Amino acid sequence: MFYQVEALAVQLTQREGELIYEKAEVKKLASFLKQATEDARKVAEEERALALAEIEKSRAAIEKVEKAL
Repeated sequence: MFYQVEALAVQLTQREGELIYEKAEVKKLASFLKQATEDARKVAEEERALALAEIEKSRAAIEKVEKAL
């Protein structure tokens, strides 16, 4: 009986170590995903700003052509 309890204690200790490792890995992954999300948001904002600048440039060109006509 004592050996069974001891074996269970060893298993629980091993499982606890595995869970601590998995928790650390999940934290790393969450941090990576958070950074990737922030980077993607930044790129999207930059692309949006470039697109808006192109739209304004095109509108100005259209107005110039319309005035010339």
